[in-house]
Amino acid sequence: MKTLIVYVLISSEKDFFLEEFWVSLFSLRRFHPKDAVWVLTDEPTSKRIEERSELSKLISEVKVIPMPENYDGRLRSRTLKTSVRNLIDGDFLTIDTDTVICQPLDEVDDLSIKNIGMVPEMHGPFKNHITYSYITNELKRIYDTDVSEAPYWFNSGCMLVRDNDFTRDFFRKWN
Repeated sequence: MKTLIVYVLISSEKDFFLEEFWVSLFSLRRFHPKDAVWVLTDEPTSKRIEERSELSKLISEVKVIPMPENYDGRLRSRTLKTSVRNLIDGDFLTIDTDTVICQPLDEVDDLSIKNIGMVPEMHGPFKNHITYSYITNELKRIYDTDVSEAPYWFNSGCMLVRDNDFTRDFFRKWN
């Protein structure tokens, strides 16, 4: 596979995100033993990765992104995930740490995605989603935004992102 694979990982001793990532990466390496895999992370998580030599061997590059000291883990993770497009160059595939790879991903290189490729949540129309009412009501309440007619709600757990002005602008706005 030619497309760069990117994980965003923020973890501490108080959670299992590092271990979850290790399972995901191990499953990926079963099918893609030599493909480039980058991890975007903060300094404390980078040190946790370095302490695990067997895990470190599976990673092509760890990119430490400076984060404000007052950001908790959730905010650090969200900030990185919504900034990734503007932190690296080239097309990439992001994979969430809770994703297990069950077959080769070679077809990703040939997808005719112009900007961002994502999978609809629960693989179907938004109105069929179990949390449709909750999501539409909360977005209306919090942001005064009506999304009830949106045909799909997308899962950001796996995104193929092209490198162009549209995707860079999208990620700036998302962040």
